[in-house]
Amino acid sequence: MSNNVCQHHYLEFISSKCGSGKGLHLQKEINEGIVTGHQTYHLIVQSTKVLLEQFYEYLEHHKPEMIVSEDDFSTNLLQRINTALSSREHNIVMITDKMFYRIDANRLKGWKVWIDDCTKSFDLIIRGISDKDREGIINIYNKIFITGQEYLTLSSVENDPVNKKYKSVQINEDIKLSADVDLLKEQYKILKFYHHIAVLNDSLTGSANQLVIAGWYDLNRYVDAGIEITYLANDFENSLLYKRWSYLFKEVKLLLDYQVINANDLRIDVKYFFDTTKNDKGLSKEQLKKNCSNIKKVQQWIVDNVPVDSYYWTTNDKSTFRLPGARVPVVTRGLNQYQDYNTCIFMVACNSHPQAEEYLNDLFDITREDALKEYETEQFYQFVYRSCVRNYEIAERVTVYVYDDEIANSIPSGSVTKIDIGLSSLKKKNVLNVCDELKGLFKNWKNKWNHRADTMILFHKWVKKTINRYPHFAGEDFHVLQSTLSVEPK
Repeated sequence: MSNNVCQHHYLEFISSKCGSGKGLHLQKEINEGIVTGHQTYHLIVQSTKVLLEQFYEYLEHHKPEMIVSEDDFSTNLLQRINTALSSREHNIVMITDKMFYRIDANRLKGWKVWIDDCTKSFDLIIRGISDKDREGIINIYNKIFITGQEYLTLSSVENDPVNKKYKSVQINEDIKLSADVDLLKEQYKILKFYHHIAVLNDSLTGSANQLVIAGWYDLNRYVDAGIEITYLANDFENSLLYKRWSYLFKEVKLLLDYQVINANDLRIDVKYFFDTTKNDKGLSKEQLKKNCSNIKKVQQWIVDNVPVDSYYWTTNDKSTFRLPGARVPVVTRGLNQYQDYNTCIFMVACNSHPQAEEYLNDLFDITREDALKEYETEQFYQFVYRSCVRNYEIAERVTVYVYDDEIANSIPSGSVTKIDIGLSSLKKKNVLNVCDELKGLFKNWKNKWNHRADTMILFHKWVKKTINRYPHFAGEDFHVLQSTLSVEPK
């Protein structure tokens, strides 16, 4: 991607902690701009209808036009927004971030845009392709995803292999396929919102064992059009949006006592149950899904020791972890009804797809660690700041329970303490009752092919190939090798 920087215009950002006054600053700037005539027209962009409705109440005296719908794909919705921007019958228009990025940049001229707590800038989808259905799936993908002949130039380095990996793609919405395939097509419909969509070309030729497709926003178009945009978010500098587009931004500092604001984190006491190691990174989605012994122990300890009316809690969607207290979504932004709680439990696995690193780096110049850090600090930190700690005027502390030390240390806090309830590593010790030669071959294969959607299919192919090549392995116990594999992401 080219860094075509406009030298005379930048996007702005305000980075400040949850509850520190970003919303009040936004209200003040809008009110003053309208009253004085300095900046008459304001477009407010937030992530959900609920947040827009909450913020609407603070500006109701200006009679804002809030344009939302249950169907973000509606053509009529975009037309209504375009009409509101062109007619300027209202000083304030309020929309979601999905709709904002669909607006032609030139329509935004004359409007001051405030993008509040919306830092998502791309989607990366990775789906396994099994050998059993490979030919049919590849055929379907080639009908749904239409590419040109040219590869995307993602690197300015001459002969960089990444410039021969991806192609721009359009999603073919006119194609009529079976009901099952139409359902598959719906899964990729979200990519329509992005300015650019790219696919790993090997996914469509059958050379790759998975579909890799991504969509992203292009912020250059707003800089080139001279649009006044200010992003407001907690820890904005660590967002993936900023890391990808940092050269387009300049910071606006609020007149806040940042020393007092940062000291508020000292009211957070984090407690965890498991120490991660090099070989065991702690909580995984698979452990939560299977409700393994460690998860059961943590669950029971909380039930026995934490008053049910003192906490709210969350876990992954497919997790079997359960508590009797108030459950909230993993994404808690805008939920302000839990400020009377002084305890919360965040039992969430943040691990991404094991093959994501290569594609994140290719397409967005970010690492898997960058993505994990944003997820941990943003979702976890937002979750904690739904509690009493959100009120900066009081001294009450909040106690936060998490599974392992990695997530416990991912946000600033006053203390981090381990609760030892006798948890041990759930990683298999790899005591395999097979010969050393086979162990070595299997280890090399496993390092490359484990934790994929098609791992088991590939394993059975490997077994046949190995026995054909090494007939003396025919009597070995391949079932014990298979028992160490997983189709779940790490």
